[in-house]
Amino acid sequence: MDKTTQIEAGFQIFTEIGIINQLAKTVVESALPGKLRWSHFSVMNHFLRRSQEQSPGHLAAAFQVTNAAMTNTLAKMQQWGYVSIRNNPKDNRAKLVKLTDAGREAHQHAVIAIAPTMQKMLAEIGMDVILALEPNLRELREKMDAARD
Repeated sequence: MDKTTQIEAGFQIFTEIGIINQLAKTVVESALPGKLRWSHFSVMNHFLRRSQEQSPGHLAAAFQVTNAAMTNTLAKMQQWGYVSIRNNPKDNRAKLVKLTDAGREAHQHAVIAIAPTMQKMLAEIGMDVILALEPNLRELREKMDAARD
C-alpha cells in the first residue's frame, strides 16, 4: 500500500471514529438523567478508571480541554455533590479533585438509564462485531494517548 493510500485510509478511520463519537454522545446525552451531560459522565468514567485524586489541570489535559472548561464542569459536579475539591496540602494554590460516593451512585444511575439504548444498538450491530473492534480500538487509543505525552 503506497503512502497516499495509507494516509487516505487513516483519514477515513478518524472520520468514522469522529462520526461515531458524535452519534454516541448524542444518544448517551439524551438518556442521561437530570442535569448530567456528556462532560460530567466522562469525568465520572475517568475517575472510575483512575480513582486517585487529580488536579483540575491534569483533568483538563487528560480531556484536552481548557482549564476554564474543566473548572466549569467540576464546579457543577461539586455543586451536585459528585466530586469533592480540596486544597492540595503541598501547594494551597492548587486543588485536588476526587469522585464522591454520590458521584459513583449517579454514574450507576446514568449507566442504568443508558442501558436500554445501548442494548438496542449492540443487538443491531452484533456482539461479534463489537468484540472484534474493541481490542483494535483500545490499541489505537493507547498508542495515540502515549504519543501525546
